[in-house]
Amino acid sequence: MAGTVGAMFNCGLQLGSAVGLAAVSSIQASVQDRNGGPSNYEGQSAGFWFMLCCISIAALAILVFYRTDTTKACVKGAVVDDEK
Repeated sequence: MAGTVGAMFNCGLQLGSAVGLAAVSSIQASVQDRNGGPSNYEGQSAGFWFMLCCISIAALAILVFYRTDTTKACVKGAVVDDEK
């Protein structure tokens, strides 16, 4: 089971990297072409702000949805004791 989870995680990581790189490159190229060619840095600036927005949304999602359960696990009628 651990191998399957690792493969799924690796696939998601590789796919997310490819899609993210394609999105940032597309944004940079379109802004650069619209604003006068490679002599200015407006395309790189737009790509940076896009990446910053994505990272901020991911950080907000972690703050909202990430939960840790600090209570001891209980099974009906039996308590798991971690202090052994």
